[in-house]
Amino acid sequence: MPRRLAEAIGSRRLEALTYVQEANLRARGTAWQAAVRAGTAAGGFTDVLEPEELFALHLNRGFAHMGVLHLDESERDVDAALALADHEGAQELRYKAIHNRGCLAYVRGDLPRALALMREADELPVEVARDR
Repeated sequence: MPRRLAEAIGSRRLEALTYVQEANLRARGTAWQAAVRAGTAAGGFTDVLEPEELFALHLNRGFAHMGVLHLDESERDVDAALALADHEGAQELRYKAIHNRGCLAYVRGDLPRALALMREADELPVEVARDR
């Protein structure tokens, strides 16, 4: 419904945000293929997204790619998210990207790197939930 409304009023930005949000929700629900599709669709709107929204796009799509074992695509997205976080000086976002890099290293079977990345993220002075 929100996407149809965005299309009806001609708001590319709102339409883009519906795809970003769908990718997030699908990934959280482990509907990996659907999350990849929504994230890929959102990628067609990068010109209208703010840096934090672009970060969310890359982080969620990277996580979804990890879920379907498209590990090179996942790495590209997570690295893009980290670059955005660094460019914006956003430490909380940096934490999330480094944490996801750790998850990716774990999925690749590199436990020492995964633990090192998780430690790097955990040492950042940010207020984030660390319960995962």
